[in-house]
Amino acid sequence: MSDIGLFASVFDTVKYVVENTMADTVWLKMVRVNHSIGGYFSSNGADWIQVGQNVNISTIDSYSDPNFAVWEGTRQGLYVQGTSAYFNLYIYRDAYSPILAECPANQFGTTRTLQSSSPVLDNIYYNNWALYAGVEFGNANYQKSCDSLSIVASSATNGGVVEVYIDSIDAGRKIAECTVTNTGSWTTYKNIFCKNINSGIRQSRCVLAVYRLVYDKLFMLQSFLLLEVYPLLAYL
Repeated sequence: MSDIGLFASVFDTVKYVVENTMADTVWLKMVRVNHSIGGYFSSNGADWIQVGQNVNISTIDSYSDPNFAVWEGTRQGLYVQGTSAYFNLYIYRDAYSPILAECPANQFGTTRTLQSSSPVLDNIYYNNWALYAGVEFGNANYQKSCDSLSIVASSATNGGVVEVYIDSIDAGRKIAECTVTNTGSWTTYKNIFCKNINSGIRQSRCVLAVYRLVYDKLFMLQSFLLLEVYPLLAYL
């Protein structure tokens, strides 16, 4: 057992524990998909090992005590129990982990819709946009550089084009452009890959803007993430 000891994912009566066999410097990651949260650790920030299974936190999300505001539910936090530790780096939203499209920090025209109990970003028409705050693309301590973009989308029409900007549409930089075509139905989602136009960026606001001069609904978005290497299957 190393100096760090154990990693644990704990909620209510559910508890998963994994012994730390790595060095005394480790990476920790939490991935949330709606009511499901998974805990991970890594020795290099790239190869991740999950602690047990995902934990269902729906009872917290539905907590409605009138004496508390909505903030008490599932906000992020870091703490150490039973020992001392130092956190050298904190990332609020990792660009290289899936980012759910349903919950932007700001948006124009788009809405969150439940589709088969799974929320998605819906009502995406020409010139609509959605903004995602605090996306970390890489820095001096987080040695990553984006090469391409992956978008999970569905469309029952002719689709449209997603343009990705950093900071703002008007004053920011466009880093990628993805074309979403008809996937067969609104419930059929496909992974769409596109090369980044501009890399070497740092933590920023990420804006997904939609362009196609038609009046039909263009597509629905489930999630997106940045990739360090453009996948070979994108060429097939």
